[in-house]
Amino acid sequence: MEFIANNIILFIALVVLVFLIFNLETYNLNEIPNKNFKLDLFFFGDTLDHTSKPKKVLDFALNNSKVVLILTNSGDQVTRQHQFSFSVKFVDYLNKEYYSKKIFEDKVNNELLLIVSKKKINLKKLNIN
Repeated sequence: MEFIANNIILFIALVVLVFLIFNLETYNLNEIPNKNFKLDLFFFGDTLDHTSKPKKVLDFALNNSKVVLILTNSGDQVTRQHQFSFSVKFVDYLNKEYYSKKIFEDKVNNELLLIVSKKKINLKKLNIN
C-alpha cells in the first residue's frame, strides 16, 4: 500500500510540475469549450471510452488538430468505468466521415491504437496508407 501511495504522490507532483513549466490548461471534454486550437496532434490515451459524448469530443479534436491518435480498450468486456468499448470495426465507422487506420491491436491486453484525420494527406505524410 505504501508503494501505491508514494507513486500517487509522485504522479501528482509531476503533474503540478508539468503545469508550471508548460503553462498547460485543462478542459472538461464533456463540456467542449468555445475555443479554437491549432494542434498537430491530439492524443486520447484510454480516455475516449470514458466520455459520455465521444462523437462530440472526437469532432472537437479533429477540428483542432491535423491528426488524432486514439489508444483505447477494445474487446467484449466493458468494466464499470467505461461507457463502451471499441473494436477494430470502429475504423469502418470512422471512415464514413474521416480517414482512419488501425495502427496496432493488442488482443492479449485488449488495447487498440487508431489514427484519424479529416484529410487523407495527413495520413500519407506519416506514411500511413
